[in-house]
Amino acid sequence: RAGYWDAAFVEQYLKKADELLKLLLAMIQTTSGQPARVTELATIKMANSESSIRHVFAIIGQIVLIPTYNKTGALTDKDRPIARFLPLAASRLFYIYLTVIRP
Repeated sequence: RAGYWDAAFVEQYLKKADELLKLLLAMIQTTSGQPARVTELATIKMANSESSIRHVFAIIGQIVLIPTYNKTGALTDKDRPIARFLPLAASRLFYIYLTVIRP
């Protein structure tokens, strides 16, 4: 019916989007230098909020993830940025995910 969501389709879409995100995170782990800590990946922000800036940037066609994480941050009260440059092919896939799958 017009104007109504197909709940089964939406659930299937969200499940596939979640599976794709897991594959993208595995791609980030294997293509962007030294593997990240799980806590570092879990804190990546895709969008700005009122209190902090996002961690995903595009520089000359390449996606750069710059989360602020430090395993001793709780002790020092300071996090440090860790830049992870994705290769071009991985950048394209991540860009498509951010703009088409998860707008």
